[in-house]
Amino acid sequence: MLTAYATALSALLGSHHLLISIALSHSSFSHVMDKMSPNTIPAKDCLYQPLLASIIKIVGCIRTCVAYLCILIVPCTGSASSEVVLKSPVNVKMQMLEFGGRESSGVCKQLPTLPHKVSSVAFYTDTKASVIDPVLYQRFLELRKTVSDEEDYLATQNTRYIQANAAARVGIAKCLQSHLIKFAEDDAFTGSEDIRGGGAVRLMSITPLLTYLLVRNGNGIDPDVDEKIRAWIARLMELLLSLEKNYKYDNNIEDWTAAAFALGAVALNRRGLLDHAVTIAEKKSGMVDADGFLPLELARGRMSVEYNLSALQALSIIIAVEEANGRDFLSEPVGVGLVRMMRRMVLTIKEPASFLQFTDTSEAIAKEHFDRQSMGWLEIYYRKTGDIDALKAICEHKPLFSWRTGGDWFVLFGSPNQCSVGH
Repeated sequence: MLTAYATALSALLGSHHLLISIALSHSSFSHVMDKMSPNTIPAKDCLYQPLLASIIKIVGCIRTCVAYLCILIVPCTGSASSEVVLKSPVNVKMQMLEFGGRESSGVCKQLPTLPHKVSSVAFYTDTKASVIDPVLYQRFLELRKTVSDEEDYLATQNTRYIQANAAARVGIAKCLQSHLIKFAEDDAFTGSEDIRGGGAVRLMSITPLLTYLLVRNGNGIDPDVDEKIRAWIARLMELLLSLEKNYKYDNNIEDWTAAAFALGAVALNRRGLLDHAVTIAEKKSGMVDADGFLPLELARGRMSVEYNLSALQALSIIIAVEEANGRDFLSEPVGVGLVRMMRRMVLTIKEPASFLQFTDTSEAIAKEHFDRQSMGWLEIYYRKTGDIDALKAICEHKPLFSWRTGGDWFVLFGSPNQCSVGH
């Protein structure tokens, strides 16, 4: 319907057709405002106010026609639109019923100063991005430590939030809210416009976004605070869109960026962001080869298992968001590739040696490459397929905790009765 309105408006406004197209394609007010200001819209165009008012049910001109275009096409500040509200991938209330009830206590961690501009370094020494330079890698870990420590804390508190009783949950929610405010006040991440720092942000944006959705849908967030946090999320989405445009990736970095778009879409109620994320998930599903791998990740030598798992963890966020909003992605023809990939990686987890036929190095199946940080997707796959091998992997490897993706996915997406005797 919105596209139809925009088409009608573009016909009426003539010279502003390009601006409307930009707004639709990017779902970003700032992209439009870069090219348009109130002074650039002739007064005569406001003759079409009656049509605009009939669409949005507002009588009169709100300052300028620019304001109308903003309201009709994209949220000006990242606030929720009046259309269908996008749902979080985590059913917070249900998971609280399943896992909640624990006594929980503790002092909220002191708030760190979060980087506006993230610094990072490359640490691979070969063309496959497979061999790690230990000195450079240590430097990489040092540079991200403030963020990774903070996100590890958030992920831990997210899990405790679901598991706690009602009384304890209030305190945890307040603590999480105070940390989210800090992300907003420090304008964390949004100055990271270079390829290295920006790449790090693309890989580390999930946890604060999921934390926001958990608290908002659980205990709720004060309106003034919510507005401040959502404004920061909107700025983060702008950065990610810019990074995606300026630094193209077809590997798992694209998947992690898309996962952030999916969660940002729910936080801001921007369907366009979710559609963009889904397009990437569909693309990746189509890229999965006959053996069940993403070719670019399979080419990573000794890191090939780890990065196939990592890609699935990111892509599963998009699948979960779509599922929460009524689309069974994995049941559609477009999802067949990812189902095949999930099954292949379940078999690889079950029997690592089975992967050797697809690689030229046995180092690919070293134990450290089977990180539970990248096994939460097993829950998404299992609840869809009932694959008993996936359930065994869940039960053997839980907690499926990941600081990158918001907590223990066994708690966020699973059931406490999954791993009963016999599994």
